[in-house]
Amino acid sequence: MRRAERAGAGNFFVTVLLIITGLLFSPLCSIAADKLLSRDFVSVNLNAEVPVYVAGDNLTPSEALQNRSNLPVSDSLMPLEDGEALWQFIDVHSVLDRASSLVVSIEKPGVDEAGVHTLDARGNLLSATVLTASEPAAEYYRQGALVIPVTLQAGVTTTLAVRLKDHGFRAFPVYLWDTQKLAERQQNNLLLFGLTTGSLTVLFGYFLLTWLYKQTRSRFWLSALAANCLLILVWVQGELVIASGLQQHVEIIFTLLMLMVCFVLLKLTRHFFTRVPQRVHLLQSIALGALAIAALALGNPFITFSTGCFAMPVFTTLFALEALIYRDRRIPSLTFIYLLAWGLFMVAFTHCFTNMVNGISFDDVSPVPEILIVVLSVMALGIGAEIQERTVSDDQLSTQRRRISDLQRFYDLFRTAAEGLYTSTLDGKLKTVNPAMCAVFGYDSEGDMLKSVTNTATFYADENDRKALVAELLEKNVILGKEIRGTRADGSEFWFSLSCQLKRESDDIYLYGSVFDITSRKEMDLSLQYLASHDSLTGAMNRREFELQLASAMQARTENSPPVILQYLDLDRFKTVNDTCGHKAGDRLIKEIASLLKSTLGNRGLLARLGGDEFAALYTTETEESAFLCGNKLLNAVQAYRFVWDNQVFNLGVSIGMVNSNQIDASAEHLLSLADNACYMAKRNGRNCIHQLKGNDEALQRYTEELDWVKRIQSALQSGGFELYYQPLMPLQTEAGGDYFEILVRMKGDQGQIYEPATFLPTAERYDLSPLIDQWVVTQTLSWLGAHPVQLANLAQCNINLCGTALADENLKLQILKAFEQHNVPYSKICFEITETAAIVQMDRTLEFIRTFKQLGCKFALDDFGTGFSSYGYLRDLPVNCVKIDGSFVQDMHTSPVNKVLVSSINDVAKAIGMSTVGEYVESALAMESLRAIGVDFAQGFAIAHPAPLDNFVRL
Repeated sequence: MRRAERAGAGNFFVTVLLIITGLLFSPLCSIAADKLLSRDFVSVNLNAEVPVYVAGDNLTPSEALQNRSNLPVSDSLMPLEDGEALWQFIDVHSVLDRASSLVVSIEKPGVDEAGVHTLDARGNLLSATVLTASEPAAEYYRQGALVIPVTLQAGVTTTLAVRLKDHGFRAFPVYLWDTQKLAERQQNNLLLFGLTTGSLTVLFGYFLLTWLYKQTRSRFWLSALAANCLLILVWVQGELVIASGLQQHVEIIFTLLMLMVCFVLLKLTRHFFTRVPQRVHLLQSIALGALAIAALALGNPFITFSTGCFAMPVFTTLFALEALIYRDRRIPSLTFIYLLAWGLFMVAFTHCFTNMVNGISFDDVSPVPEILIVVLSVMALGIGAEIQERTVSDDQLSTQRRRISDLQRFYDLFRTAAEGLYTSTLDGKLKTVNPAMCAVFGYDSEGDMLKSVTNTATFYADENDRKALVAELLEKNVILGKEIRGTRADGSEFWFSLSCQLKRESDDIYLYGSVFDITSRKEMDLSLQYLASHDSLTGAMNRREFELQLASAMQARTENSPPVILQYLDLDRFKTVNDTCGHKAGDRLIKEIASLLKSTLGNRGLLARLGGDEFAALYTTETEESAFLCGNKLLNAVQAYRFVWDNQVFNLGVSIGMVNSNQIDASAEHLLSLADNACYMAKRNGRNCIHQLKGNDEALQRYTEELDWVKRIQSALQSGGFELYYQPLMPLQTEAGGDYFEILVRMKGDQGQIYEPATFLPTAERYDLSPLIDQWVVTQTLSWLGAHPVQLANLAQCNINLCGTALADENLKLQILKAFEQHNVPYSKICFEITETAAIVQMDRTLEFIRTFKQLGCKFALDDFGTGFSSYGYLRDLPVNCVKIDGSFVQDMHTSPVNKVLVSSINDVAKAIGMSTVGEYVESALAMESLRAIGVDFAQGFAIAHPAPLDNFVRL
C-alpha cells in the first residue's frame, strides 16, 4: 500500500523539490564498469562510477548481471516499489600478486536489505553476504556505516554485484574501500568527531551555566541549540544509531531532531525580536508541533524525511524574514549577527543535503567545513544574545536613573512637610523618610532611620496590622486616616494615624504614606473598660470579662436559641517550657498560643485567657457538633505548633473540657467550674484530648463529690478537722539512739470516722489546697513537739511529708521558719520527705527550698523512690540525706528475686553517695530480715507498728 501513501497530494511538492534538487546537484555518473586494483587503490564511489539499476528482487546476481543491459537505470530519489531492488555492478581487476581485502561501505545503517556478491568472469557466484535490518549483525557496522568485507583473488577480474532494498531515499553513499585505508580514514574522522563534539559540549555547558547565573531565556535556548546540534552530529556519525538499535527509524529521529532545531530557532527569534506578534509565534509553534506529530504518526521514512528537509529551509527562511521585518532598530548589529548565523546555517544544511542526494560519503569528503560552519553559527547566535543582554542591561540602568531622580524629587518635598512622610516598597523595604517621620518614630536623622529600619513592619506593634493594611491597599489603592498602634525606636508604643496610597512604577509597587502622632487623643479615647476586660499579654478577653459574657449569654438564651457551650483549655507541658527557658519564654509562648487560638477560632466563638496557661472558648451560635469540631481544630492547631527558644524546640498539647448548658442545669459560675473539671478529666484520660461532660457523666458525679470534699477540707482547715498520726521507723543495722517516726495526717468525719489521706489528698492537690494542709501539718507537729519536751528530747528524727506545690510556695516557707522559731524545735530533728516526681517537676524551686532548710540543719528524704521517673541521676543531683525505697518493691522482696535485686541496687547506689535508706511497707518479719541482710538502715511498716494518733505517742 506504499504506492497509495506516496500518491497523496500532501507529498507532491516535497517529492518535486527533492527530484529537482537531485537533478541540480547530482554529478554525471561515469559509466565505467571496471576498476584496476593496484597498490595505490584507496576507494571508489560506486554511485559515481557505475549506474544504479532497478530490477525485481527475485533475480539472482547472475541473472541480474546477464540482463543488466536491459535493466532500467535509477534516476529518481523516490522509494522503491514493493518487489524492487537496486543493483550495481563493477568489474575489479587485481594486478597484485596476492589476495586483496576490500570492503563495501553502505553509509545508511537502517537499509532494509544489503547484499554483496562476487562473481567470476563467466558469471558464476563466488561468494555472497546478505544482511537485513530486522536481523542486524553488530560486526558489520563501523562508525554508523554498514561495512561488508570481500576478498579478491590476485591477477583475475572479479565482478562485484551490490544489491540494496530500502523503503526510504534511493540515494545513499555506496563505496568500495581498501580495508586498511578505510580504517585510517575513519580514525581521522573519529578524531575530528571528538573535537567537534567537544566544541559543542563546551558551548552547551557555557550557555547552560550562564543561563543558570543570569536567568535569561536566550541563554537557555542557546544551550538547547548546542545540545540539538550535538545530538544531530552524534546521530549522523552513526555509533548512537547502532548502539540504540534504531536503525529502522533513522530518518524519523533525524527529522525530529531537525524540527527541534527549528523550534529552538523559533524561540531564539522570538526572544531576540520581541516585536514579532504573538499569534505568528503561536502559529509557527503549532505548525512545528503538527509536523512532529505527523512524523511520528505516519511512520513512513520517506515522507517524514522529505518533510524535515522541506521544513528546515522554509522555517529558517521565515525566521530570517521576521528578523528583517521586526528588527530592533536600536540594535542593528543584532539583526546582522542573526542573519549571518542563519546564512551559515543554511550553507551547512545545503552542502550536507547536496552530498546526501549525490551519495557522497563523509569518509570520502571531509565534513570539516559543515561542522565548522555549524559551530560558528551557534557562536554567532551567542554573540547576538550577548549584544541583546547588554542593551537590556543599559535600558534597565537608564530606567533606574530616572527612578532615582523621581525619588529624589519626592524626597525634597518630604523634607519640607510637617507630617511624617515616607516611601516604601509593598513588601516593607523603606526607601525615603523626612525629618518629621524621624521625629514621630524617635530616630535622630533620616540616615539613622533608613539604616536601622530593615522593614516597615517594625513600625507596627502588631505585625498583623500591616498585613491587614496591605490587603486593604491592594483592594482600595488608597487608605485615609487609619489609626494604628505603633512602636518607636526605643520600643515604646504609641498611636499614629496613617494615610497612604499605592503607586506602580516599572515592575515594582511603592507605598507613599503620611503619618502623625495621635497618642494623646487615642489614650483619651481608650476606655478603662477595655483595659479591664482584656489580658495585657495576649490581648484576649480576661477572666472577669469572660465571666460577664458567659453570664449574659446564659441569661439571653431561649428555648429556640442555640445552646451556650463552654470549652476550658489547659496547655499540656507549658510548665516544662516555663521552668526550662524562663518566664520570658513562657510569656512569648502564651502570646503565640493565644494568637494561634484566635486565628483558629475565628468569629465562631469568644476566646479568653483565664490565667496562666488556661484559656476558655464560648460558643453562642454553634450547635454541639460544630462546637466540638471547633474544639478539635483548636486541639490540632496546638498539637501542630512548635515553639522554638534558644535552639530548643518544644511541642505542646492542650486538654479541653467541654460542657453544654442545655444538658446541665447550672449557673454561669458553676458551668465554668464544670468545664474546668471536664478539662481535668481530659488530662487524666491521657492529655491532648477533649472530654465533654453530660448530665449522666460519671465525671460529673465525681466532680460533685470533689466539690463536697473541697468544702470538707476547707471546713477541716478552719475548724481543726485534721488529726496528726505517727508511724515509727526501726533501725536495722544499729541500736536506736532515739525515736524515729513519720508524721501522717488523717481527716475526721462528722460522725467521728477517720479518713485516710488517699481519700482527700488527690482532691486537695487538684484544687491547690495541699499547701494549706502541709502548712497545718508542719505547724501542728512543731507545736506538739514544743509542748512535749520529754518526747522532743528523746527524738532522733521526725519525718514530715511535703507536696510538690508546697515546695514552690514562698508563703509556706516563711510560715515553717516562723513555726521553728516560735516552738523552739531544733532544725536537726526534722526531716522533710518529698517525692521524686514532685522534685523534678519544679526542680529549681525544689533545690532552693532544700538548700534553705539544709543550711539551717534540716534533713531531706526522697520518698517512694523507684516510682515516677525513677532515675539514679536524681540521687546525685538532689542534695537529700535519705532514700525511702518504695513499698511495692519491699513487700514481696523475700519471694521475688527481681524486687530483691532492685532494692539491693537502690541501697548500694544510695550508700555510695552517702545516703541512708528506709524500706517502706514492711509487713512481715521475712521482709525485715531481707532488708537487714541487704544493708538497709531503717524499716517502716505494719510489721513494726501501725499508724497511731500522735497524742497517744508510745516509744517503740
